[in-house]
Amino acid sequence: MTTPRGHLRLVYAVALFLHQFLQIFASQEYGEVYSDGFIVEIYDDEALTFSIVSEQLQSEGIDHEVINDMSNLVPEVFKGATIKLQHSQQLEQLKRSRHIKRVTPVQRIHNLKPVTSQILDHPPAREAHSHIDSFGPHIQTRVADLHLRGWYGQGIQIALLDSGVDCYHPALGGGFGKGFTIARGMDFVGDNVDWKSSPSASNNPCTQCAIHGTHTTGIIAASSNAYGGGVSPNSSIGMYRVFGCRDEGGTRSDILVTALLRAFKDGANVISASIGGPGGWSMGDVLSDCVNRLTERGVIIVLAGGNEGSEGLFFAERPASATGSISVGSVQASTSIVTTLLTSTGKKLRYHTAGRLEGEAIPVYVTATNATESDVCQPLGDETPDLSKYVVLVERGTCTFQLKITHLVAKGVRRVLFYMRQSDMITLATYMQGVEVGTISNEDASYLIAQTRKTPRSFTLTFPKAPHTYVPASDAGKISVFSQYGPSYDFKNLQPNILAVGGNIVSTVPRASGNYASFSGTSMATPQLAGIAALVLSIRGKHVNPQFMKNILTTTSQLVMTGSQGDEISSVIHQGAGLVNAYCAALAHTFLSAATFVLNDLHHFQENHSVRITNGGSETYTFRITHRPAQTLPTFSPGSHRVNTVVEPITGQSPAEVLFDTLSFQLAPWESKMVTFTFKPPKGLDQALLPVYSGYISFISEAECESHNVPYYGIYGVMKQQAVIDRGPDTGKYADYSLPRITDRNFEALGYSTMSFRRGNFMMLRYRLAFGSPHIRTELVYGHATLDGSTWDLDNDFRQDPKLYKNLTDTHFSTFRGMMIIGKLVASNASYNSRTPRSETEVYLWDGSINPIENTTKIIEVPGGIYKILFRALRINGDPNHDKDWDAWLSQSFHVTQ
Repeated sequence: MTTPRGHLRLVYAVALFLHQFLQIFASQEYGEVYSDGFIVEIYDDEALTFSIVSEQLQSEGIDHEVINDMSNLVPEVFKGATIKLQHSQQLEQLKRSRHIKRVTPVQRIHNLKPVTSQILDHPPAREAHSHIDSFGPHIQTRVADLHLRGWYGQGIQIALLDSGVDCYHPALGGGFGKGFTIARGMDFVGDNVDWKSSPSASNNPCTQCAIHGTHTTGIIAASSNAYGGGVSPNSSIGMYRVFGCRDEGGTRSDILVTALLRAFKDGANVISASIGGPGGWSMGDVLSDCVNRLTERGVIIVLAGGNEGSEGLFFAERPASATGSISVGSVQASTSIVTTLLTSTGKKLRYHTAGRLEGEAIPVYVTATNATESDVCQPLGDETPDLSKYVVLVERGTCTFQLKITHLVAKGVRRVLFYMRQSDMITLATYMQGVEVGTISNEDASYLIAQTRKTPRSFTLTFPKAPHTYVPASDAGKISVFSQYGPSYDFKNLQPNILAVGGNIVSTVPRASGNYASFSGTSMATPQLAGIAALVLSIRGKHVNPQFMKNILTTTSQLVMTGSQGDEISSVIHQGAGLVNAYCAALAHTFLSAATFVLNDLHHFQENHSVRITNGGSETYTFRITHRPAQTLPTFSPGSHRVNTVVEPITGQSPAEVLFDTLSFQLAPWESKMVTFTFKPPKGLDQALLPVYSGYISFISEAECESHNVPYYGIYGVMKQQAVIDRGPDTGKYADYSLPRITDRNFEALGYSTMSFRRGNFMMLRYRLAFGSPHIRTELVYGHATLDGSTWDLDNDFRQDPKLYKNLTDTHFSTFRGMMIIGKLVASNASYNSRTPRSETEVYLWDGSINPIENTTKIIEVPGGIYKILFRALRINGDPNHDKDWDAWLSQSFHVTQ
């Protein structure tokens, strides 16, 4: 998935009186919106084609251009097209046309980047084509055990939505089309396009620029080679290219819908994609709804759970949160890649880098004279020499790598080796601010320091182009730090559902880019899980439906431990059901009817749950049931309503209580048993922290692969009581101001001042959501309005500005807490909103135009007067008809002149 987003998401409101305009909308769903582009879904009537609808729209005066007709791909799933409106003010009229089911803005989906990347010019030495699969990630997930039995995914079609693939890579079959590994697919975009460009479609997804797509394809389908091999190499692959070659290009949401539909139409049994953005809702956007409809028709869809673990809880990805999808988080591989440096004393030492340092006989410079955690956390002094000719050795310490590099660059540094305080190493980007970067163990760094001090003028390092090697990883099997946390806001799908291996994964990249590379991200875990699903299908049969697949994958998974002693079970909202166990998912004879128990919050607490366990084998199995509590995680810190970015478990508290109606039982062949559980929430937790408690109900059998775990989780607090609007500081150079706030076009704060919207002028509303919201609204009220519930004088309001009401066709006005709402700011309302990343501020640009209440098809210019902006967000589980269920903010007054 993409790395954390740092851009401001902008919303441009478009007025009727503007002749030329630019629309770059903010999206609470994914990203910016394609100018005047809309996905139009029509009703599923056999006699109704989009051509007929288009003619009808033209007859109604709605000028448009059809740019992507999807209505004939899979009409029972989605019937519609992408159109471009010639006049944006006709949007409300379009929504009300009689054949239109739904209208959704075409949104930008950011393209995919691994968290770390390391091109391997000399792949690790390993015996290729061995009948024994020794690849670390395959051993961790027990894929290797299935390979040992001769199961490689034969007969299953897997579709990938990605950036294309190097079809002619020798490990990927060396060709494209029938009889090759990459047997089918399409290119929906072309090479040199970004999300705003007109795509150049073709029937050939092969390209040399598809680094990400070639890597994910290799994880599934690569033949045995020097690094390892694919999970399901005998499956037939379809590549549906949705991203071009540009790193920052992104793609359009309608292209992704088209690709999903085409993959399904082409017969895909499994679809794998690493797409999306912040969400946390199971439905409501076109991609999530498409995923849900496709899974209802039998296709298994595996989606990346996201790489933004640093954002803390309640940051589930969309469309991975879709009810029918399987959402995938990441653990670290059991091995990592290192390469070798040579000292002038003849010693070989290993170091980590995302690429490789270069140079011969380079002297060493040590920045610290003694052990210090603040090494280079401050600018280096004037006594420091020009560091361009050295390999600089720096202790990891407490401040960031980037800050250290900034201080080193000021002294001309070109190469840096960071050393840890322990024996382990981590992998960093190859270059940071143009500096070659690597890491080395504390033990080896001590040797380098000692030799440098002993013979400072003659001791040097050389970086040969030696083969990379695999070494045991110190973080093997741990949840990747980038792996995103759940839960979702509507609790419809556990986030993540499951973990696969996504940290330090070696796979194919295009030949032009070096053939092989090690990447990290949930983008790597996702195709591994998709390949495992294909293995399960090839063994159990294609009749296995998506719900059974989710249940069997999750309940047979391996729980991931954590804590200083490795004796605590990681939270369900970080590991889902645990690390996938491919062997048991494929061969277990017993299976459960449920994959998760959702206890909800305290106000909606669900105490009673049942699950049916069935024995589909020929033997009798004995089970005992146990409760295994997992970590409890706080959403907030004491006194804060902003989500913690550093997640530390709550310790010393009692877990939830679980009562069973039976403790042990036997299950004969083809017998089923319903088991019932009664839960009680934990005691003594602080509701203000909104803790998420969790654990597992374990069905333990002595027979291999017949044990199962059912995860549960609940919220110790009330979702509807959580503040949604962030009243904290603005971001960047505006951090001295509190949010929300209104500013002029130059970002200057507005006091009580005069404002004119003539000549393209506009006002900004800057805000951030601290929590998710089903709906947000931005409306205009009069300048004397307050939030304290005081009444308003309708006759006085009419006398204040009668000109405004001459533009309205209805005088039945909406009110909120005693305020009369004049109108909705154009293009400002949004549904199914995620919380805003902590480093971002959302911006709505208002040009003075509104949709009057009760006549939202009209756009009018606000006449002169004194006004305020009402910004409100509906709380989770809130009733939109109850004013108290909205979190609301009212701006200061401003005076609009003509």
